[in-house]
Amino acid sequence: MRYSKLLAWTLLLAGVMVTGAQAKAEERGGRYDIAADRYRLAEAIRCGHYGEAAAIRRDIARDEAALRYHRDFRFDHDRR
Repeated sequence: MRYSKLLAWTLLLAGVMVTGAQAKAEERGGRYDIAADRYRLAEAIRCGHYGEAAAIRRDIARDEAALRYHRDFRFDHDRR
């Protein structure tokens, strides 16, 4: 019985570690996507493609909102 409890706690700890690492990887990916979009935005403005720039701005706003939501959700979830 003692070994089954140890196994259960070990698996639980491993699951928490994997979930935390995955959340950080998703956040890094979101920041990378925003940085790439900002580069595309600067290029579109520089080349005079203002319609494309507007679409990229909307994409950046959507990505930033998703990143904020993800951070808020993770913060609220970690405080429980």
